[in-house]
Amino acid sequence: MTIVWKRVSISAKWLAKFLSTKGATSLIIIAAILTVIAFFTLKHLSRSELYASVEAVSELVRFRAVRPLIATIPLNGATLIASAEGCAALAGDPAPRVTGLLRPSEGAIVSYRAGADRIAIQIVGGFTSRNGARIAATFQSSGRPDCELVEPVTVRIGNATELVRPLPIAGPADIGQEFGVPVMPTGTASRVYDIMWEGRVRVFNRTYFSERLVPVADSEFPLPVGSRLSGGDNLDPQQPIDPSIPAWYGTAMPGENGLNISVTTISKKLQLYRPGTRRDEMETLGLSLLTSTFSDPVVLVVTGLVAIFTGVLGAVTNWMGFWPDPEKKK
Repeated sequence: MTIVWKRVSISAKWLAKFLSTKGATSLIIIAAILTVIAFFTLKHLSRSELYASVEAVSELVRFRAVRPLIATIPLNGATLIASAEGCAALAGDPAPRVTGLLRPSEGAIVSYRAGADRIAIQIVGGFTSRNGARIAATFQSSGRPDCELVEPVTVRIGNATELVRPLPIAGPADIGQEFGVPVMPTGTASRVYDIMWEGRVRVFNRTYFSERLVPVADSEFPLPVGSRLSGGDNLDPQQPIDPSIPAWYGTAMPGENGLNISVTTISKKLQLYRPGTRRDEMETLGLSLLTSTFSDPVVLVVTGLVAIFTGVLGAVTNWMGFWPDPEKKK
């Protein structure tokens, strides 16, 4: 213990003497400048947005249609409830069974609900026509003119055979609804509760040079039952599209407990609303600069080489006697 204390005392004196010299001050300034340069280099090279893959089972998913062509829904004998003046494809029947394409308007809010072997689609918002009505979607059928549908637009699908392909998701989205204060039961056994039953988020980063996707360690987040996962858009149909909010792309298919949802997004953070919390209470699933940076295999290899080089250099210099032994200077 005495020897250790002597070594510490001698080292402290040597360090104080070294710091008192002009060369030490210059060395510290140079090291500080190099450290700042290295930090901003890493910040510049790091990916500002990370690739996230979301898998969930939920009775409800909503999104803002930022790419209407991708968000177009093929229908095969589904029930369509909407207001459309002068539309030959929908004339004479308030709830016709239609076959064709339903394209949401840009900025409209599309909701998918599933339960009791039924799927309900609702579209609200959209653009304002010349007569002041808000056009939520456009219905296209073979051999007939397109029909502009006034909000709200509702589609009822009785079984999966009425779906030509999975339901598209193309825009900032919300999955599930917070499990909170219950509503009064109505005796309807087929009620949908908009619950997300399960889900997980997996995050990937891109390598600096090859631009390949690599998984980020310890970045898989399980989603609790009754929570809501959001991309940051409040999905208000009265508000315009915010280009700064990343879009989600994927599909939703009817399953045993609702909709089997599979989407991807390029975002640095996702918002999780836990069950039982107020609407403004949320958790942010985000990653820091160092976490995303050191998930890159290239950075890990370089860091390992630097660590090995430093250790070998210290051992060699000590073995060759480049560093003086403090005990010999006593």
